[in-house]
Amino acid sequence: METRRTNNITDKGWLSLDNAAKIYPAVINRELTSVFRISCTLNSVIKVGTLQEAIKKVTGRFPYFNTTLRRGFFWYFLEYGEDVLPKLSGEEDQELTAFPAGSVTHALYRILAKGSRISVEFLHILSDGGGAMEFFRTLLVCYFRMCGEDIPYSNGIIDPDSKVENEETEDSFKKYYNSYLPAPDKYSLSWHIPDLLSKPLQVSVTEFEVEVRKLKDISKSLGEFVCMVAALEFIENLLIAGHNTIRLVRRRETTGQREVLFDFNGFDTFHCRVFQKHLKGGNYENI
Repeated sequence: METRRTNNITDKGWLSLDNAAKIYPAVINRELTSVFRISCTLNSVIKVGTLQEAIKKVTGRFPYFNTTLRRGFFWYFLEYGEDVLPKLSGEEDQELTAFPAGSVTHALYRILAKGSRISVEFLHILSDGGGAMEFFRTLLVCYFRMCGEDIPYSNGIIDPDSKVENEETEDSFKKYYNSYLPAPDKYSLSWHIPDLLSKPLQVSVTEFEVEVRKLKDISKSLGEFVCMVAALEFIENLLIAGHNTIRLVRRRETTGQREVLFDFNGFDTFHCRVFQKHLKGGNYENI
């Protein structure tokens, strides 16, 4: 009798890490947590009891998120547990804190509430921003409906009463990767932010407000998405700030110490790259 393969985690009990998640167990620690956050600020104070009811309903629709990270003989995997559910809590003093390592009871995502703001934090092993956004939008709509709002489950918002599709837990890399495709073009080295990492590493949060209508008008005039324009503006400011601090240093091969050779005050990144390219006889780097 032929056995049909299933991606239903409630039947299978576990899921292997997809191709994009395999790197994270090797790099995660208390400082580099690989946790990301999505937030939404409402027009009114959150009704905690109603939000807890919405969480209970929605988490049942996303069973593949109700998992813990386990170490196998050769690889890591996600183990499903009916009692592995996120708890609603207040916002932490330190954002994006690490999840308990090796815990069999703590889910790899959390839901936070403070005043009128709802946030979700996900470990990147569990999902990318797209999957987290689907969960978050479903949670918000479910909460609004429980508050009496007439909002349909449509336009990509998942109905909590719908069935889980196998495609939701498939590894798309295995499905779409083609080994016969040509390798991508090689690009020049990436520009690094010219600053040293703080010791110990610390998470800092920068918040700013912008008029949505103006940002949308600018994005439309450029023919780009809003998120693309915002990202480009952020990168441009990093470049501007970096022009005054880019230095070229050489690491001595014998002692490992860094020797400052030139300060590129006022140079742009292109000139720094060209100048560095013509220097010989040492191991050079930008800081």
